[in-house]
Amino acid sequence: PAPTQPERNLGSQLVYTIQSGDTLYSIAQQFGVTLDDLVALNNIENPDSIRAGDQLFIPPPE
Repeated sequence: PAPTQPERNLGSQLVYTIQSGDTLYSIAQQFGVTLDDLVALNNIENPDSIRAGDQLFIPPPE
């Protein structure tokens, strides 16, 4: 699927809407952040349980 443009949130965080076929790992790579930072910022208990249409906060790249 074609990547969607993330929305700008207040400050430097982005909000990204998960697309079909996305994984947390692929999203982390796309935005240049670590998987651990992505999981921590979004309080994700099970990284395998994300769903298309859910939104994630993306931390600023390191």
